[in-house]
Amino acid sequence: VVSCFGIYGVFNDINTIIYMYSFFLFLIITAQCAVSMSSLTFRESIFDTLEDNMKIGMENFDKEEQEEMTRAWNTVQVKMKCCGMENYTDWMEAQQDIPSSCYDQIGFPNSMYASGCFAPVLDKIMTNITIVTVTSTVCAMLELFGLAIIGSSNVT
Repeated sequence: VVSCFGIYGVFNDINTIIYMYSFFLFLIITAQCAVSMSSLTFRESIFDTLEDNMKIGMENFDKEEQEEMTRAWNTVQVKMKCCGMENYTDWMEAQQDIPSSCYDQIGFPNSMYASGCFAPVLDKIMTNITIVTVTSTVCAMLELFGLAIIGSSNVT
């Protein structure tokens, strides 16, 4: 929508619309820069936050009024083919039975997932943070380039 106003203003040489377009684009660029900076800042604390939340989740697994936590752990373990944080013994340390989602085939004890879930979940989060950071930075740079072109073509 903002781009349509900018294009309309440029082609019809309406300075008011061009200035409004530049202002709104500046706001969008500022928001994108804030997203980039936030994602870089958040990256530093993700390890400890994830570790604490996964431990709390294991302690609350299969408890009343914690269905979402149970469902989240089951989904992670099945989709990422992992068990516990580091391995299946984490469930024993949390005084929990090993969930059925730790097994590739239920009823076959030898089909238990060997690796833990912490590393793959952390890797997935870090990958997503990188994607958000790079995408918002590239978009902001392209928009700044567009503002520079409009600014240089509007000088009379």
